[in-house]
Amino acid sequence: MRFFLFSTLGLTCLLPFAPTPEVHLVTSLPAASASPSTQTPLWRLPVKGTLTRLSEFSRPTSDWGAGHRGVDFLPESAVLAPHAGRIAWLGLAFGVPTLVLEHGDGSTEVFQPVCALRPKRAAVLAGAAIASFCASKQNDHCSRLGCVHWSYRLTDGQYLNPLRMVGLIGPAKVSV
Repeated sequence: MRFFLFSTLGLTCLLPFAPTPEVHLVTSLPAASASPSTQTPLWRLPVKGTLTRLSEFSRPTSDWGAGHRGVDFLPESAVLAPHAGRIAWLGLAFGVPTLVLEHGDGSTEVFQPVCALRPKRAAVLAGAAIASFCASKQNDHCSRLGCVHWSYRLTDGQYLNPLRMVGLIGPAKVSV
């Protein structure tokens, strides 16, 4: 059994999950462009319509440092899978209802506080409804505000802004 270090809302825990090597996806491509296409984009927003953000990604200065390792958004309806994968873990992380979506390359997306609409180990396509907002009894910031926290973590443990994956932000530009 494999484990991954899950850190959110200033708390850290070790969560078990079984790898799913049978899912083979290309995740290194940028998000689909705005030009018309007959292909389904690899990444999409976790909501239908416009993504209303409440809190932005803030990279910590160290692995254990303070920061916001994801984006908080208002779910107007069901939370959608931004990328194809498999629901690797469902449960309470420090009392907060959590869903972990694992991709074929081992990277993961975490959503909380959410109630799952699919069972553990279910394979999902990008755009499939996977969860709905549900407040926790822990009084975390998203339960109070009615938002969902969304983070994206690479296999090496590095968190990336999930907005980069859906094409809402690009790489930083440095002037010389």
